[in-house]
Amino acid sequence: MKRIALAGAALLLFAGSASAQVAVPELTPAAPRYFFSDGLGITSATVTPDNPAALQWGMPSRAAFGVFKLHEVDPTTPGSEQDASGRFLGLRGVGERWAGGIETISADRSPITFKESATSGQLSFQILQGLALGVGLDRGKTDNGTATSTLKGTTYGLSVNVQKVFYLGYAMGSEDLDSGGATASRDTTMVGVGVRTEGSVRWHLAWDEVQKDDFVGGITGKGFDMTTLTVQAGLGNLLLGGQRVKVAPKVGGGNTKVTVVDVGWAPDKGLTLTARLSRAETEGAGVVVNKADLRAVNLAYLW
Repeated sequence: MKRIALAGAALLLFAGSASAQVAVPELTPAAPRYFFSDGLGITSATVTPDNPAALQWGMPSRAAFGVFKLHEVDPTTPGSEQDASGRFLGLRGVGERWAGGIETISADRSPITFKESATSGQLSFQILQGLALGVGLDRGKTDNGTATSTLKGTTYGLSVNVQKVFYLGYAMGSEDLDSGGATASRDTTMVGVGVRTEGSVRWHLAWDEVQKDDFVGGITGKGFDMTTLTVQAGLGNLLLGGQRVKVAPKVGGGNTKVTVVDVGWAPDKGLTLTARLSRAETEGAGVVVNKADLRAVNLAYLW
């Protein structure tokens, strides 16, 4: 597990995450998102989507809070288990022509000393009927007690809404990494399509792809492609959902697969209570070399 902690300190992957939201925000009001690729990283609380333009279709407005636990192990290494606990806060406001969102999420690991956090702020504007543009700023940080790494990202996006049912999204941006005095940068792109229906039975179907180039500068590599398939249903006030995520490094092996399950009480307005369960597994040389289980309880008030 020392290998994982050092990798995480060198590279925080917070801007792309399991359960990407590129075309339209998901039905789950708020929940932590998590994946790892050459280092672990808590990434977001879903209050702000990956594509800031998609925030325009994220009604209703909400305030959210949640807590989570993480258990992680390398099955090939005895005594490699570690745990983490964390929390998040988020606020999203959606108007007829504009939307804004901000969130912060953090986690502490044990028995090693390792802290990680991420903050995101976004604005979106509907410039034409069914067309929104957005901009987002992200900042992530890891600290293992002896070294600190920071990652700053900027994302520009657009999202098209067809009859409030079909959605298309595209975004691009850049990230700057500073790790122990070494600096590097990379470009990012994302594309997504989605279908979302309203009414007594709500459906959310989406496919998203996020691509991050290799870093260029004092740190190289670390690029990856991530695809996410999401199926969620709101049956009255009951929310059920599932996601399947695959993260593939651009260089070398070690693919990560993530399975996410959401369930809870989530009416259109008022107080919501949901739970998120996820398992992430990374393979190396044909065997699972890292496994992480996430358990989260999420509260949100919608208006």
